[in-house]
Amino acid sequence: MKRSVNAFLLISCAIGLIACSVGQRRGVVAMKISDTDAHICIGKNEVNVGQRASIYRNECEKLPASSSLAKNTGPNCKKVFVGDGAVKEVLNSHYSVLRLDRPIDFREGDVVEFPAS
Repeated sequence: MKRSVNAFLLISCAIGLIACSVGQRRGVVAMKISDTDAHICIGKNEVNVGQRASIYRNECEKLPASSSLAKNTGPNCKKVFVGDGAVKEVLNSHYSVLRLDRPIDFREGDVVEFPAS
């Protein structure tokens, strides 16, 4: 019985991960060049010059250890929109330059999402 429960959990997690990523490419801000430009971890064969993207940040609030919610779910996190931009240049197979539409407060480690094609 325990094996079937573990197998069920494993399959459920795998399906969940696949469903979240289908049709959407993601990268991260590797290096902030300026308030409008960033090196991002996504390269050739994944994006094209001019392709639009959005930057998001995960903002997490650590719940007090005494909270029953903290014991069951861990930190309380939310995905926060930071800004939009377009690929300015594809540097190599791993990195590209993203130019943001306006100067914004983005950080290294922020998530870059490209809409489904």
